[in-house]
Amino acid sequence: MTKWEAPCSSLWEVSADGTNLHRMMLFAGEENCEVQGQSWSPDGRYSILSVGDPNLGRADIWVIRETQSSFLRNTAKPVQLTAGPLSFWNAVPSLDGKQIFAIGGEKRGELVRYDLRLQRLEPFLSGISADHLDFSRDGKWVAYVTFPEGILWRSKVDGSDRMQLTTSPLHVVVPRWSPDGKRIAFSGNVSGGLQKIYVVSAEGGKPDVVSEEQADEVDPTWSPDGNSLIFGPSQWSAHQISSVDLLTGRVSAIPGSRGLYSPRMSPDGRFIVAIDTPGNRKLMLFDRQTQKWSELLDSAITGAASPQENPGWPQWSGDSKYVYVGAKTGAQGYSFYRVGIANHQLERVATVEVPEGTTGVWGTWMGVTPDGSPLLLRDQSIHEIYALDVDLPY
Repeated sequence: MTKWEAPCSSLWEVSADGTNLHRMMLFAGEENCEVQGQSWSPDGRYSILSVGDPNLGRADIWVIRETQSSFLRNTAKPVQLTAGPLSFWNAVPSLDGKQIFAIGGEKRGELVRYDLRLQRLEPFLSGISADHLDFSRDGKWVAYVTFPEGILWRSKVDGSDRMQLTTSPLHVVVPRWSPDGKRIAFSGNVSGGLQKIYVVSAEGGKPDVVSEEQADEVDPTWSPDGNSLIFGPSQWSAHQISSVDLLTGRVSAIPGSRGLYSPRMSPDGRFIVAIDTPGNRKLMLFDRQTQKWSELLDSAITGAASPQENPGWPQWSGDSKYVYVGAKTGAQGYSFYRVGIANHQLERVATVEVPEGTTGVWGTWMGVTPDGSPLLLRDQSIHEIYALDVDLPY
C-alpha cells in the first residue's frame, strides 16, 4: 500500500487578454484544501467555488465577491455556504442567481467478504463502512479504518468490544497488529503534512511517532520480536525501505531496496516482500539471511488478463508460505492471487465481479481474512442533484 497523493489544485485568474496571470490566495492554510470547481454568477459579481479536503474526499460550497479594484480584491474573503454532512461538487448558479445547483452526496462503503465455497459476496463486520483491515496473530481481534473518515478502531472479530483509537484530523491507513497483540502500528498524516508511522496501544492512549525522519513513511510491518518496524516510502519516491528500532529510534536502510515500496515482513521474520517501481509491476522478495533480493513475481499477472491488473496490497499467509496479492479488473471487481514462496507459482484464488446494475468496488484496497477469504469495500455512495436557495447581497 502506498499513500494516495491527491492532486493539488488552486484557483488562478487571468485577464481576458491573457495577461496578469496570478494565483488567488483565498484560504488560510491552503495546503489543506483544493479548489475542485469554479463558476460565475450570471452577472459576474460572484465566484462560486467547490473546495475540498484531499484526505477525506469531500467538498463544500464557498462564494467570493468579485471586485473591480485590485486593492479591494486583496480584501475579498470567501464565505462558506455549506458545512456537511453532505459534500457538494460542480456547483453552478441558476440564471436568476437565487439558487445554486450542485451534485451532493456522501461517500460510504459496505465491507464485504467473498465466500470461496459459495462464490458470493456477503457483509463482513455487519457491512460497516471501513477498510484497511488487519487481524491479530491469534485471529481474535481486528483493526480497521472507517471510510471515509480515516479513524482507527479495533474490535473482536465478531464486532464486539469496539474501541476508537485515533481522532480527526489524523487520517489513518494500513494498521498492523504487533505480534503480541498489544500494540498497533499505522501510517497517519494530518492534511498537508508528511505521512508518518505511529504506534498506539490496543487499549487506547496517545499514538506515538516512531521516527523523526523528514520524509513520507508508509506501510509499517512488525519484526517477529516486536522491537522494530519495517516501513516503506511513498509509491513515487526514490527512497528506500527502512527499519526503525523502537527502543532507540535508530533508522537504517534495507540493502538494495531503493525504488521499492509496500513492504511486508513474513510472520516468521525470514523474508520481506515488496513491490517494484510502478512501471515494472514486479513483486520482489528479500531474504534476511542472505541479505539479497530476488524476483518473486513478474508482470505475468497481466499477461493473460486486462492490462489494468497490477499486483498490489501484498499480504502474507499466517504460515509464511504464501503471499496474497490483488489486481483490480475494471471498475466492477478484483482478482485475487497467491504466490508460493518455495516455488514462486502463481495461483488465482478468486475473481470477484460486482453484478451489473449495482455499485462497484470503492477504491483499490483489498484484504484477506485469516482463512484466505478476500475482503473488499463495496461502494454504497449516493449522489443526487440538489438545488440550494441562496441570498447573495448585491
